[in-house]
Amino acid sequence: MTNASKQDLEQLKQRLVHRLERSKVEVSQYETDLRAVNRALELLGQGETQNNFVQLAGTLWDEAYLSQFDGLTQIQALVKFARDSGHNRLKVSDAKQLFIAAHLSKSRKNITNILHSTLDRSDKFTKVSPGEYELLPDANEMIERVAAGEKPARVIDQYLRTVK
Repeated sequence: MTNASKQDLEQLKQRLVHRLERSKVEVSQYETDLRAVNRALELLGQGETQNNFVQLAGTLWDEAYLSQFDGLTQIQALVKFARDSGHNRLKVSDAKQLFIAAHLSKSRKNITNILHSTLDRSDKFTKVSPGEYELLPDANEMIERVAAGEKPARVIDQYLRTVK
């Protein structure tokens, strides 16, 4: 194989990787848009009927939102709750109220200890302060951020700050 053809193949490979990364970003955007449209449709559908809310310790929980946690494991529910918060963080006290309202735990008495234990053992969260945990980014999320134009050094730096 000549150097010219090997070099051509390397350039082709780089172009294909770049196109693949752009496609992943586009698919991610479509998925986000689709979730937003589905949520809007849910809200419009709820407008026709009366919303049902569960009140627990001064917090109102929409039953439609709580039903999204049916069938999830505890860690899956915590990941969803952190993502839904908008800043990928959760407080154990809020998660406790959610778990009680959504019937995700059989024991009300030990739920705080169960949540702390689950979050401490999970590789998906890191403790940022007493009773507060942050959801760590996964590898796909970091790749998408770089593909979207964010500098790799910045993505890695932010990841390393959250892991410490």
